[in-house]
Amino acid sequence: MRLKRLRKADVPAWLQAMAQTSTVFAPTARGPDEVVLAPLDPRRLTLDFGRLAESPKRILLPQTEPLLGWEGDRAEPLTDATPRILFGLRACDAAAIAILDAFFEREYPDPNYLARRRHTRLIVLACRKSQESCFCTSTGTGPVLSEGFDLQMVEDGEAYLVQVGSEAGEAMLAAAGDLVQDAPAGAESRWQAAADAAAEGQPALALPAAADAIRQGTEPEGFWESVADRCLLCGGCAYVCPTCTCFTVYDRPEPAAVGEASTGRRVRTWDACVLEGFTREAGGHNPLPDRAARCRRRYEHKLTGSEHPAYPFRCVGCGRCTEVCLGRLGMTRILRDLAGEEEKAEHGRTRTSR
Repeated sequence: MRLKRLRKADVPAWLQAMAQTSTVFAPTARGPDEVVLAPLDPRRLTLDFGRLAESPKRILLPQTEPLLGWEGDRAEPLTDATPRILFGLRACDAAAIAILDAFFEREYPDPNYLARRRHTRLIVLACRKSQESCFCTSTGTGPVLSEGFDLQMVEDGEAYLVQVGSEAGEAMLAAAGDLVQDAPAGAESRWQAAADAAAEGQPALALPAAADAIRQGTEPEGFWESVADRCLLCGGCAYVCPTCTCFTVYDRPEPAAVGEASTGRRVRTWDACVLEGFTREAGGHNPLPDRAARCRRRYEHKLTGSEHPAYPFRCVGCGRCTEVCLGRLGMTRILRDLAGEEEKAEHGRTRTSR
C-alpha cells in the first residue's frame, strides 16, 4: 500500500483548489448534530462528524430529477455531466455507490445516473469510530475499503494518511502540490490500527443466514406479519437507504397558449417498494397486496438482490434505517430476529447481547 500524508489544516485549501474546476461536495454542518454533503462552504466545513445525516446517493440520484424535455413531437434527454468531487464519504456510502453503479449499468444502462457518475470522483474519509447502529464489518463495506474510491483517507493525529485508488485520485492529490508529503515510516501499521479502532464495538450480524432464510422461505411462521404490524409504511427506511433505487416516473406538462406546441418534462422521483402504490399495476391488480408481503419484499431485495460481485448484499451496514424507523425496526432488528439472536432493551433501543 502506497500512502501519502496531508495535514488536516491544509484540507480546506486543497478543496478550494479543486473547486476551481469541479463542484466539490464536502461535510457541511447543517445543525448542531447534523452533517451533510453540500457544495463547499469553507465557513461550515467540518471534518469532525460521525455518520452523514443523508446518504450521498441524493447527489447522483436526486430525489426529483427531469429525465427529458419535450416540445411538440420532439423530445431531448436532460443529462447532467457537471464535474463533481464527493469529499468525506464514509466507506459504507462509497460501497453503496458501487452497488448503485452495478444496478444502473445493467441490461438497460440509465443515461441520467451514469452521466453524473462518470464525472464524479469519490474521496473516502474513514470513520474514526463506529456509530451506535453501524455494522459495516458484517457487510464487508468498512470501515475502510480495498476498492471503489479515487482517494481514501484515514485520520492520523493532526494529519491524514491518504491512499490513491485511481489515476483521477493521483490528479486530485497533485492539486494539493507541496501540501502532500510522503507518509512516515510505519504508516501502514498505523493505517490498520486506525481501521481496527473504527470497527471496535460493532455487532457481528448474520446476514448470510438471514438471506438464506428468505431465499428458502424458512422464516418463523408469522414473522413478516409481525414486522408489518410494527411497520408504519412511511417509507423512511427507503428514503435514507444509500442503495434503494425504487422510483416512479410522471410527465409534467407546462401551460401552452392556444395553437402553440405543448411543452413539458418527464420527471423521475424516488418511490419505495413498501408503499402500496409502487407495485399496483395499471389495471388495478397488485401482486403484493398486503403489508407483510411488501415488508418481506423490501428485506428480500436488501439481502438477496445485489448486482455487485464484491458486495452480495444491498445493505452496507450504515444503520440509517434503524435510526429513522418509527416502529423501532430497521435492518439490525430484522437480522437479529431472523437469526434468533437474544437481545435486550437499553434506553429504549434494541441492542445485541454480546
